[in-house]
Amino acid sequence: MTSTPSSNKIKNISLTALLLTVSLALSYLEFLIPVTAAVPIPGFKPGFANIAVVVAYFAVSPLSAAVITVLKSVITSLLFSGVTTLVFSLAGGALAFSALLLLTHIKNLKCSYIGLSVAMAFSHNVGQLAASVAVMGNASVLWYYPALVVSAVLCGALTGIILTLLPDRIYIGKV
Repeated sequence: MTSTPSSNKIKNISLTALLLTVSLALSYLEFLIPVTAAVPIPGFKPGFANIAVVVAYFAVSPLSAAVITVLKSVITSLLFSGVTTLVFSLAGGALAFSALLLLTHIKNLKCSYIGLSVAMAFSHNVGQLAASVAVMGNASVLWYYPALVVSAVLCGALTGIILTLLPDRIYIGKV
């Protein structure tokens, strides 16, 4: 059976919807896990939902990954935390996606999934801190910065390891 442009488009839309669902399910699992007992940072999550974003980026398209990033932020904010956190989620997601886009487009840069995930986690934290400073009107939240750097490295590395363990066929669009 040959594929046509319209069947490829349908496949890409379906795969994007599936990966959005995976992202939302991972976000829900993160919501259920009481990580603030171990990491006393308000709103801290490991960021496993970004696994679906990275898979979408490589298996479907950067646009698909961007759509998942935005929709995940909107839907999870409405379901789990409220509209006020939407600004933080969108700011973090935008910077994390920008890091992914930048690192994959630097010529001759060979970056592993672990490196990408750490950069995305770090960028996400920076975006959320910047949004916090803007919303609160002061820089008092910046004292979280050292803990967020450590968490970005640890959680980003764990997410990268999970991405590395996924079968290669997922990334070349043969799902």
